[in-house]
Amino acid sequence: MLVTLMRHGPSAYQDSAWLAPSALTAWATMYDSLGLRADAMPPMRARKAAESAALIVTSDSPRAIQSAQRLVPNRSFEINALCREAPLPDLATFGSIPLPAAVSIGMSRLAWYLGFAAGSESVGASRARAKRAAADLESRCSKHGDVLLIGHGMFNRLIAEVLRAQGWRGPRYVSVGYWATTAFEARAA
Repeated sequence: MLVTLMRHGPSAYQDSAWLAPSALTAWATMYDSLGLRADAMPPMRARKAAESAALIVTSDSPRAIQSAQRLVPNRSFEINALCREAPLPDLATFGSIPLPAAVSIGMSRLAWYLGFAAGSESVGASRARAKRAAADLESRCSKHGDVLLIGHGMFNRLIAEVLRAQGWRGPRYVSVGYWATTAFEARAA
């Protein structure tokens, strides 16, 4: 049995080269709501992973759902809100001076890891949700066979940590590029 974690395709949101920490909430809302770029087509390795899966599950974000629709246009899939991305906290207190976007996003993720959730889901709550999501994927895998989850970079990493801790075999590092896949094989019975 395999659980394959895939990151969605690229967002339709046109990333800015500069982003103020205080603008992260607005940026995340736009990034989450716009879905995939019109020209975002999955590579062959992503299509093969989708075709070989007995069941496809996505998070409830538009970009994950649209990724599934582009991967397997004539096939059904299941949506699971447990698998949505771990949030970036609002860093309004860090100011409105634009920084390189990667720096602002990286600062937010680091702040999140350090316990600064600023009203968003904490690291602990995200890890607990990842544990529930991993259990759900394992259950679906037992029932249907190989499962592909089309999810998100950070949350896929959290699910991978849980799967490895439960004895699933897979790489230490989860691929986080758009359409990237990382497979985990069930532990021996």
